[in-house]
Amino acid sequence: MFRKLPSWLIKASVALIGIPALVVSVWYAVSFLPYLSEINTYAKQGEEIVKDVNPMLYQIAVASETKEGIRSYAMSRAYSDLVYQKNRKSMLSWHANNVLWHFASYLHFDDRQIFNIWVACSLRDCGLGLKEAAQVYLGKEINSLSVKELSTLMAVVRSPSMYKPGTESGKQRTNQILEKIEKPSAP
Repeated sequence: MFRKLPSWLIKASVALIGIPALVVSVWYAVSFLPYLSEINTYAKQGEEIVKDVNPMLYQIAVASETKEGIRSYAMSRAYSDLVYQKNRKSMLSWHANNVLWHFASYLHFDDRQIFNIWVACSLRDCGLGLKEAAQVYLGKEINSLSVKELSTLMAVVRSPSMYKPGTESGKQRTNQILEKIEKPSAP
């Protein structure tokens, strides 16, 4: 019924699948795993920042950035803070490692932990994040911000120069975010 496959075809298949898998595994072990405890520290710092913040912050952030956008931004900022700023290499290395870190994040972090990393790393050096951004852009503690002010802060995260509080584009972006949280999209 089934013919035996030629040995050269089996060897070629193993090489085509095995070698890239080995390379990616080694790359993951060298380029991501050594930083895992520090990334976990960012998640804990973010959790600490948001513990007394309006619980709407998560919903506002997702309305502004999407869960996938939050994951991409959080891992990119963590990579920049932990690796790239200390050892700048080529842009190819930057992009390749960002892809690796993004996909590796699915193995180690749930959406809430990623959100906490995002909170800790948004706009400022990781560890300060939204807490400092609230002070800089709104002159308030993050735990005292209203839903509208949190939406303004989320607009700033998207692009500080374009959506600066008080500007027309900043107001428009804030209103877009508020509309999204008032009218959630259908599943």
